[in-house]
Amino acid sequence: LSAEAKTVACTKCNKGMYGDVVGQTECKQCRINYFSYLAGQQSCTHCSPGKYTVKEGEASCQECGAGKYGNGDDSNGGDGCLECPSGWYRTDVNGVDLTKCLQCEKGENSEAGSKSCQSCSIGQYGDNPGDCSECPAGQYQSEKKQIVCLSCKNGELPNEKKTACEKPIQKNKVKQQTHSFSMRARRLRWASSNTF
Repeated sequence: LSAEAKTVACTKCNKGMYGDVVGQTECKQCRINYFSYLAGQQSCTHCSPGKYTVKEGEASCQECGAGKYGNGDDSNGGDGCLECPSGWYRTDVNGVDLTKCLQCEKGENSEAGSKSCQSCSIGQYGDNPGDCSECPAGQYQSEKKQIVCLSCKNGELPNEKKTACEKPIQKNKVKQQTHSFSMRARRLRWASSNTF
């Protein structure tokens, strides 16, 4: 009797999978943050910093979203993406470096994880990049995105929110106005009680 030799056809492992042992019968999935974009690969490639995969068996990596950057450390099983700190940002425009955030300019700030910066508000100034502070006592700022606060002139003082100057209220004038009002009120009460 003759034994018939069986011929087994090998197939390439699909994208997102690999075969690292000759003659293996099953392909393995690329682990998280690794990928294979071609079929028939013997290993998977690690995603570059700023990119990651969501699950095993991926054929490509996706970019860290706006407001985040990739430091390449995915050793804790995460995506390796970190939020930009406050005063820094990263847009989602193509071609932007995925491994770093950009610092806001003077007169601007941002919250952690931002994709853009905002101007310092009125009543604030930003003399350090990415940082806005309230105007110091005795000063004001009536415009956004400024790097200094201003001093009032002609005897005026900043308002409570430090957004403009105003003339100070004189205490004697307030007392006089209060006195005049109370005298009028007494006359009206007297007149109304003495009407027939």
